[in-house]
Amino acid sequence: MIGKHFKGSDFNRCLNYVLKKDGARIIGGTVASTEPSSLTREFHFYTDINLRVTRPMFHGILSNPEPLDDLTWHLIGNQYLKLMGFTNNPYLLVHHTDRPHDHIHIVAGRVKANGSCVSDSFDYYQSLRAVRQLEKQFNLSSVQSKYTQNIPSVDELPSINYVKLAINELCQQPNLSLLELVQSLEAYEIGVSFHKTKNNNIRGISYHHRCQRLTGTQLGKTYTWPGLINKRNLSYDPEEQTTLEELALSRDVNLVLNEQSSSLIDFIEPSTEKSKMTTISTTKKEKRSRRR
Repeated sequence: MIGKHFKGSDFNRCLNYVLKKDGARIIGGTVASTEPSSLTREFHFYTDINLRVTRPMFHGILSNPEPLDDLTWHLIGNQYLKLMGFTNNPYLLVHHTDRPHDHIHIVAGRVKANGSCVSDSFDYYQSLRAVRQLEKQFNLSSVQSKYTQNIPSVDELPSINYVKLAINELCQQPNLSLLELVQSLEAYEIGVSFHKTKNNNIRGISYHHRCQRLTGTQLGKTYTWPGLINKRNLSYDPEEQTTLEELALSRDVNLVLNEQSSSLIDFIEPSTEKSKMTTISTTKKEKRSRRR
């Protein structure tokens, strides 16, 4: 099975395309209307709850080499939406038979009934995982497409690219705060630590992934502490500093302990070397004294 998806804002145009195809059949959904104009109003009823979302429309396409009946497609479409995080959203499933490959179109609103938005962070990877899971669940053949074959898996990405990609995805959310960014990075197993001035104010940030520590400067200007605020326009309230530090410490306590151990070793080793040199020097002096 092949899955691909797009995000946009023009529900009416998408619905006209999906529903006006010859032989198009509605096979499921949580919306009541069947005409594009009425459906558009239904979707906007939800999207208007959160006008900060600039791309409230999700358009997914699932295709299979062998034809499937409407009931199977209905089950696959519903399960795909759940795996993608659409659990309380308006959606419509439409079966198309106008192409050699059997396929369905999924039109959904990304804004939930409570006003929250389905995250699109790493949604391409999430879709790939969902499709592979559905293939096993419904005993479907696995097909690679040009759309996904060049997308590396998360495990294949170097840590620096993985962290940058995660931050780029998260920063697409409007009105994102630095506190929300740090909280959201947990889903990608990325921790943070902060560098402070003598006055105890945060001046820098580092990211931790797979036991590797990357400073904001190593990633680029827009990933530094000033860059996140001034270039990406992330909001920051200095009163949240304690919360940020506690959040960072609670998530990276093991890493912090490892770093402290490493620093202790760094502290001990030079002392040990200095002690060795002192001992050697003392021994040489004693030998010279005996000769005299």
